[in-house]
Amino acid sequence: MSSRQSAWVRRRETVAAGRCHWWAQVRRAPLAKIPLALRGLRARLVVAFVLVAMASALSAGAVAFREARTGVLQQSQDSVIRQFRTSVDAAVVAIPRAPSQSHLQKVVNQVLHANQSQGWRVLATYGSIRASAPNADFGKLSPQLRESVDTKRAAVFQRVNDDGHPYLVVGMPVTYSSGEGTESRLSGMAMYLVVPQDTEQAYVEAMVSAIEHATLVALGLAVVLALLAARGVLRPVRALREATRRMAEGHLDVRLSADGSDELADLSRSFNHTAAALEHSVTELRRLEAQARRFVADVSHELRTPLAAMSAVTDVLDENAPHLNRDTGEALRLISEGTSRLSGLVNDLVTPPPRERGGFSLGRVGVAADQPGP
Repeated sequence: MSSRQSAWVRRRETVAAGRCHWWAQVRRAPLAKIPLALRGLRARLVVAFVLVAMASALSAGAVAFREARTGVLQQSQDSVIRQFRTSVDAAVVAIPRAPSQSHLQKVVNQVLHANQSQGWRVLATYGSIRASAPNADFGKLSPQLRESVDTKRAAVFQRVNDDGHPYLVVGMPVTYSSGEGTESRLSGMAMYLVVPQDTEQAYVEAMVSAIEHATLVALGLAVVLALLAARGVLRPVRALREATRRMAEGHLDVRLSADGSDELADLSRSFNHTAAALEHSVTELRRLEAQARRFVADVSHELRTPLAAMSAVTDVLDENAPHLNRDTGEALRLISEGTSRLSGLVNDLVTPPPRERGGFSLGRVGVAADQPGP
């Protein structure tokens, strides 16, 4: 590989390493902003329980609200349309097929009289002729609803909202038939009804409020359950932390309660096995160390007596060495040095170094005040 290719490879590796470091910093940055108390297992369990409870409560509440709202509005709508049809059928029996203004007003009054306690607003039309209750506003009738009433033989309805108030708007064509078994025909007369839905809206709002309160209760229960679960999970974790701290201080006989069959109980049993094995190993090592020290002490004691005699002999020989020939003197010197070295080794075995005795020996050294420094 050429130097240019090597430089290119090193540059690519440097860029890749820089990107990895940058990505690691980016991933750690959000965690660094979270307080330490919120990173613990307790906080994570509480958050998880609350999120699950919130999702469950909102999902169940949304489904219940949709079904209940649909049922309430459907029941109200069917009841209003049924009553309106019954009232209109009873009112149009006595009017001619080409009614006048007075005929239409009579039909309107009769329908209102039959349902006077429900806040109905009734409008009757025949071509360009219109009749309605006094001061009744029918601006909520949409062109689409009018067109449907003119072309269909069934009642149609719409839900509208005016200034925050819901209304049910019903349109119904008046039909007639020539005889039994014949198809009904449009008479050209149409009846319209505007009914306020404040009662139904209040019921729906009360239902929403009940769902909100139920959600808050569910969240409160989730927090309580999360705290209880976290307490049950963290109790053996705290015990394990305390046990490891005591082991670090040298208490190898510490053990944990391993009741149960869950993962934390298995962890406690594993810790107990590890602590027992470590205690056995340390005890065995201390026993072997004590045996070794006794052996060394015994050997050193047995060696010091003959070495003392040898040292005395070598001292006498050292004094007579100058009077001997050169070779004999050299041999005596070697014997003396070996004996001194062996005595030093034996003394070292008998007397352990200061670090093994648990400290260092301090000696006093005299220093002359007028002695110049080095």
